[in-house]
Amino acid sequence: SSDILSKINLKINKGDKIAIIGQSGSGKSTLVDLIMGLLKPTNGNVFLNNTKTNYDADKFRIRSHFSHVPQNYFILNETIKDNILFSISKNEYIDENKLNKAIECSELGEFISNFQKGLDTIIGERGANISGGQRQRIALARAFYQEKNILVLDEATSSLDHETEKKIIYSLKEL
Repeated sequence: SSDILSKINLKINKGDKIAIIGQSGSGKSTLVDLIMGLLKPTNGNVFLNNTKTNYDADKFRIRSHFSHVPQNYFILNETIKDNILFSISKNEYIDENKLNKAIECSELGEFISNFQKGLDTIIGERGANISGGQRQRIALARAFYQEKNILVLDEATSSLDHETEKKIIYSLKEL
């Protein structure tokens, strides 16, 4: 079998904003999965903070640095708030300031204010009661709330109109 990726040498510094672009099947998702510790390289090494990664021992430590908004994100048949706080356990403290910041940065404020129940509005199975762009913004708010060191967006603005996308990109720069 042939390697999907070979002779890759990539250094990403804190604060860098990079885009990985290429044709379908060129290895973009594989590269991102390697960087996030979801895949173990068959050859070579990945370093995190200048330390060689031992995937078997370090994979969960590596993953804890990343907040990932995939192309296909999971939406619960729950409230908007529950969907944003998706990875937070029920007994964990909810930081309202962080929640409001995540809502603001993902351009969800006006959308939420359209509902009588606001954040407590049930959005339906897989978000059936809302648009693709609204689902995508909920997934972005989920990632923003987590405030991880590294944010990975996999076509995470593809369902948004141009103006909303520009505002979210601006918010990312401010974060």
